[in-house]
Amino acid sequence: MKTIRLLKNSLSHLFRCETAASIMILCSLFFVYYSQFTFVGVMNHLRQLRQASSSYTSICITPLDAGIAEYALAFFESSPLGDMQNAFVVDLDTSGERPQMVGWKGTAFTRWEALEAGMSFFDDRQVESTEHIAIMSVTSMGERPNERTVNGINYSVIEHGSLSIFMLLRKFPGEFDYYVDQNGNNDELIIPYRTFFADGFVPDAIVLDMKEALTGSDAAIIDLIAGYFPNCDIHLVGSSQQSKARSNEYEQMQALFIGVSLLSALSVFTFFNGWIRQNARQYQIYMLCGATRAKVFLLLLMEWGVLTLAAVVMAYVALIAATPKLDGIGVSISIQFIHYIAITALGLLFSYISSLRTLYTVCQTNYRQGG
Repeated sequence: MKTIRLLKNSLSHLFRCETAASIMILCSLFFVYYSQFTFVGVMNHLRQLRQASSSYTSICITPLDAGIAEYALAFFESSPLGDMQNAFVVDLDTSGERPQMVGWKGTAFTRWEALEAGMSFFDDRQVESTEHIAIMSVTSMGERPNERTVNGINYSVIEHGSLSIFMLLRKFPGEFDYYVDQNGNNDELIIPYRTFFADGFVPDAIVLDMKEALTGSDAAIIDLIAGYFPNCDIHLVGSSQQSKARSNEYEQMQALFIGVSLLSALSVFTFFNGWIRQNARQYQIYMLCGATRAKVFLLLLMEWGVLTLAAVVMAYVALIAATPKLDGIGVSISIQFIHYIAITALGLLFSYISSLRTLYTVCQTNYRQGG
């Protein structure tokens, strides 16, 4: 009880006689803990976003039976996982009797390999049609016919390009068998995906190239895809600009958080040591009046603890009040009550440990110690 009364008297003396110093200390601690709470809340939110969002944008699917064609067509038409930038199915040939047939959805090809200069890809109408049109792969010395017959069906060749099955299938974990000539060239036709299925071609490989990163854990994504593509091997690859930007933002915030934490720790250490030295004479008077070193030491810790708790409560209330406004400017905070306790406990622990030498020095006196 004596220590409690002494604590009350000491704090009362501080706020009555050293008002400016006490306000400065409280405000400094308030900003230290407010910044810590805010950054922990922001980091928690970014971590949750990382956990809830996959970095994958491409899905490579290897069918294990011919019956996958109807599932693939239904998936292409409905796009249940979101918009696809490009998607394609490949029917490979190992005999050399016909080209490698690629059914394409999308109007861009530059993510894999560009067409020849000045040539264009399918437009929106063509890629969703069942027309017998094709883009044909040729070597630099190869023929450029206007028609190509496959399985008795004539395809009008609307463009030519130096295309490569290897480029299309390079993201798969395993290799595929397909025909190449003595010079290592493959024969390939790209046709609209609806035409591919209507003409009875069977996918040996399926690639879905999403516009945005898939959401959810990898296991959940694979389970979801498996529901649309039964009896298939599924492999997730690629990353989006959005997910890369999010990852960079998280790393930058981590570095900023570490810097703020170090500055906060230094500030707490500086404030507490300044507090001890400022009141050193008063503590020595307590010892002169009979207080033991242990009691003075305990009094110091309690005084600093009370000031810290007062600043923490202020920071907590301020952050709760500011959260709606922070949300309004796009700064999301996710912090639980246990985090407030942990940050406060760590702050106090660091204060006490880093100031042990100063505490010991102040508590040393030539005055006669009481019992």
